[in-house]
Amino acid sequence: MKLTNKFYFLIILFLSNSLSAFQEGALKNYFESSLEKEKLKFQSCVKNEGLSLDSIDETKCIRSAKLDNAYYLLNNKSVKTNLEAYDNYEPFEKLSIRPPIYPQNMIYKDLQGYVLLSYDIDEFGKTENITVVKELCGDVRSPFAEFNNCTGFKNSAIAAAKKIIYKLKISIISCCLNNEDTIKRMLDSLNVQTYKNFELIIIDGSSKDNTLGIINEYRNQIDIKKFISKIPGIFPSLNLGLKKVSGDIIFILHADNYLSNKDVFQNVINEFKNDN
Repeated sequence: MKLTNKFYFLIILFLSNSLSAFQEGALKNYFESSLEKEKLKFQSCVKNEGLSLDSIDETKCIRSAKLDNAYYLLNNKSVKTNLEAYDNYEPFEKLSIRPPIYPQNMIYKDLQGYVLLSYDIDEFGKTENITVVKELCGDVRSPFAEFNNCTGFKNSAIAAAKKIIYKLKISIISCCLNNEDTIKRMLDSLNVQTYKNFELIIIDGSSKDNTLGIINEYRNQIDIKKFISKIPGIFPSLNLGLKKVSGDIIFILHADNYLSNKDVFQNVINEFKNDN
């Protein structure tokens, strides 16, 4: 799927007591319910077209105004892509970016402009298949400037895009069943990790002890997604976990295990980058 690098900046001013009432009242519940209904309608339309998430840019389905408005009110930002109509979508986060070098020949010509690029992101978070969508010259300082097609900036822009690295996400699958005696140690070992871009997928086999209660104590500290396996056995639970992950790297760490130190995830990320 091609990803285009776009930036948006929006400032919204409103009274803080109005925000509090919205966040806690029935109005918020209404828009949450409306958003979910409109998401399902859009997803159903895309599914009927036979499209996958990787090819969603080809859809002829149109997001409803209700979806966009509810999303804006709940998130204080506009919908930028159709992928945001899916709950398991998480945008890539830039880890590093290097500004482009201003071409010397364009300085001599006293020319300014911009380049719009399209690129893919590989499994290591690096850019590939970089293509120029548009390259225009004009006075970027003037709101009345006319921009015309030109050449001279694209090589510098492409070189800068090649240096962009996106942060990889780690998904941990953890199966548990009546593990109240050990699961806290596992959760503590995750909570102290120096690399924070991870999610924990809990697959519980209908625990009867306080396992789920202990897990809930960490909901505000760790990105936890919890599911109940209706089929007994470790392998059905793992298969369910694999269907729920959204990360680039998958860990298996069950409730009776734990990470040996706080840099485990960071070391893994470093190895992935070094291997590439």
